[in-house]
Amino acid sequence: MSAPRSKDMTLQDLTQEYGSDTTAQAGTPPQPSELKLTEAELNGARLTPTCIVRDLIYADVAALPAPGGTGKTTLKLYEMVRIGLRA
Repeated sequence: MSAPRSKDMTLQDLTQEYGSDTTAQAGTPPQPSELKLTEAELNGARLTPTCIVRDLIYADVAALPAPGGTGKTTLKLYEMVRIGLRA
């Protein structure tokens, strides 16, 4: 079993412990021929995300960037109420 690690490990320490070849740990990328879509995948693909709250919240959209004081928290509270009331 290895010794407990210090929070202050350097890149050199990590290289000695894990090796310098990071691609070997991650595996090899797929070949371009393996990335081609099949006919079934193309026909089954959805062009629009699922709507959670009509005209407001859609699945797979998770960011709400805006400057402070513009109403992000108020909007999220409104969304939670609408979801809770199933409105």
